[in-house]
Amino acid sequence: MQTLQNRYQYYEKDFLGRGSFGKVYKGKDTQTGEAVAIKIMDMTLFDDQFMIDALNKEIAIMKQLQHPNIVRLIETFGDSKQTVLVIELCDGGDLRNFLSRHGGMLEEALAQQVLQQLMLGFQEMIKGGYIHRDIKPENSLIHKNVHKVADFGFATKADITGRQLIRDCVGTPIYMAPQLLQNIAYTAKCDIWSIGVMAYEILYGRQPWPCRDINSYLLNIKQSPLKFPIEKKVSEQFKDFIRKCLTIDENQRVSWNDVFKHDVLKISQEDRKYDNFQVDEISKQILANIQKIIQAKNLNVEQQFKIFDQDKGGNLDLNEFNNFVQALDSRVTHKEVEHLFKLVDKSGDQKVNIDEFKKLFCDYDYSNLKDIAERLIVDLKEIIKANNLRIEDIFKNFDKDKQGDLDFDEFTKLCRTVAPALKNDEIQVVFKKFDKNNDQKISFEEFKRELSYGTDQDSQFNPAKEKATKILSELVRIVKQNNLKVEQIFQNFDKNKNQKLELVEFQQLCKVMDNTSTLEEQTLVFKLVDKNQDNLVDFQEFCQLFK
Repeated sequence: MQTLQNRYQYYEKDFLGRGSFGKVYKGKDTQTGEAVAIKIMDMTLFDDQFMIDALNKEIAIMKQLQHPNIVRLIETFGDSKQTVLVIELCDGGDLRNFLSRHGGMLEEALAQQVLQQLMLGFQEMIKGGYIHRDIKPENSLIHKNVHKVADFGFATKADITGRQLIRDCVGTPIYMAPQLLQNIAYTAKCDIWSIGVMAYEILYGRQPWPCRDINSYLLNIKQSPLKFPIEKKVSEQFKDFIRKCLTIDENQRVSWNDVFKHDVLKISQEDRKYDNFQVDEISKQILANIQKIIQAKNLNVEQQFKIFDQDKGGNLDLNEFNNFVQALDSRVTHKEVEHLFKLVDKSGDQKVNIDEFKKLFCDYDYSNLKDIAERLIVDLKEIIKANNLRIEDIFKNFDKDKQGDLDFDEFTKLCRTVAPALKNDEIQVVFKKFDKNNDQKISFEEFKRELSYGTDQDSQFNPAKEKATKILSELVRIVKQNNLKVEQIFQNFDKNKNQKLELVEFQQLCKVMDNTSTLEEQTLVFKLVDKNQDNLVDFQEFCQLFK
């Protein structure tokens, strides 16, 4: 057992962790009986006066900030060889662990409680004239169910009104405000951005933008609107809080005074307001695919609206809306486009205005919140795009045995390069997403198919065939659902009674079955059914559809 200052005791076996400059142990304050954390800093590792001054500044800030929602510095002492910090022991772990214990994300009521507590800590910090500059879940600790702001290593004095410009680039990149990422001067509002990112993460279990690479992260912040996953119902007040925190322009970003007064910090369950916008599963899948393409091609939704508003009337009619959807994803059928159009045309005037258009494509994220594989694929695509990489070069770089495929070990190394924290079982899920034929290896074709979708390197798809297959499935469903006789249908449309359907006859059949199908779609289906490519569909080919 080690005793310090005749007051603090700890055992070597109660080791909690190691930092860059020392070790942390669980100990005991013999005067109060309180369990404490004892942080022993090896001063011989501090190379220059700047580092020593930074430590002294952190200690001074912690001494000044005394609040139930800030980790308490109990005492500090030392000599030229070591400095000891005795700190309040937060045995509940950090907010990152807390999120993991709750499935990676919190329900809104619990997220609100966590945010309320941390904001009290930040309010005390701001009152003292300090900003933190490294706000993230790892720097929020928990003691007896109380969430506390921790780690003031990058904290500094600042003009809280936002008039003072700061130039030091410190913190953790994915929580940094855009100004820090661009190495330009910033103000005390930088912490407000970090709070917004963390608030989004505790609600949705992921970052607001893909963020495995600084270049792609900054590009996405600038070009992609902030979207909220549609599958999780979150109040408008909470979303408004996040939007105001994540305003790119610091001049427009919410002030500290207003952020502390925001409704989300005081509303009850009864006062929460929710958006009633709902999307069925089919529409969600179509919209998710369109969003992937918009992101892959760096398209600006507002500009796209203007391009397809051919009569410049400030609205898109069904035909213009269809042209927009088809230009992005030609696999979408006319029936599906009509369905989407009705979904977005809230006023029912057969037109979609810019606000309705932006709400559909910019306000919501239609991807699956829990699809780890899809998230990693998006991150990989963003890295490829931002750094002008070739998919083939990435594949070759990780195909160490040069067999023309990636086995699980090779694929694991690739994943860990992009996302070091991924667990083996999570990588297995991603591996299966790529390995379409389940042969336990990923061919270049499988690799490219996932990563090139919607990008300039996308060349291997046959959208016409995919579209025809969807229409065909719908026709088969209609026949089976209505218990129609296949032979009778065929005979009814075989006008010249030669046991074969010509294109015109087949088109008439399709139109009767589904009056929303277009001539182009009917022709695509005809070519798909005409297996021997003789420009006729015989009875045998027709029957194959229903087996």
